[in-house]
Amino acid sequence: MDPARNVDTRLESNRVKSPQDDPIRSHPQPPSGAPEHPQRGPEPIGGVPANARGVARPAGRWFAVLASLSLVFGVYINTFHLSLYSMVVHMLVGVVALPLVFGFGAAWAIGELRGLGKLAGSALVLMVCAAFVALAVQQTSFRLAASISRPAMEELVDRVRAGESVDVPTRAGLFVVREVKTKGPVVALVIRDNPSGDCALVHFPNGSRGLADVSGHESQAFYGPMYNLNMNLELGGGWRYQTED
Repeated sequence: MDPARNVDTRLESNRVKSPQDDPIRSHPQPPSGAPEHPQRGPEPIGGVPANARGVARPAGRWFAVLASLSLVFGVYINTFHLSLYSMVVHMLVGVVALPLVFGFGAAWAIGELRGLGKLAGSALVLMVCAAFVALAVQQTSFRLAASISRPAMEELVDRVRAGESVDVPTRAGLFVVREVKTKGPVVALVIRDNPSGDCALVHFPNGSRGLADVSGHESQAFYGPMYNLNMNLELGGGWRYQTED
């Protein structure tokens, strides 16, 4: 054997290996009990990090609570206390409530829902906000209540026109009639009697709006037994909702 080659072999075996030469040292093994793969951050869900769901879920609960309270308040005040003043109160409440409802609803829809569910949730939030405004602007709940109560209201009016005595308070559909006023054939069912003025469902026979005087101006027959009106809402079928100032 060649002595020089033998020396080179021993030197090669005694040479200190670098970490790059040692596959075990270049790729250290994780300690016992540690996961093989490093922890990753939360995977995004629908473009939103998963940890956003921790915020979206309570936002969804707040949206449900505030939306329910806002709509119940709007239906109640605009059905049983409808007046210009109630409409102002309704809109002032909306200035505070609607931004909260929209904010919580948007956080819930964007952070919690995915795909078409996100679109449906966003549409629900917008519908709730639109319904709250419509309750005051279009008097939606009052018109619906008056439509449901119309058969009972017309029955009560027929009894009054027939000369029958009516004990009050009495119920006419969804409304409680606290007083009955008449002027000729026009009958007013007062559902709120306030010192500042009454609020009544007024029926004109044959759907007429009243008579005009000789000067061409509408006479007091247009108002029936109600005076100084600040609201005169047409309901159809000869019915009007009138509030006194």
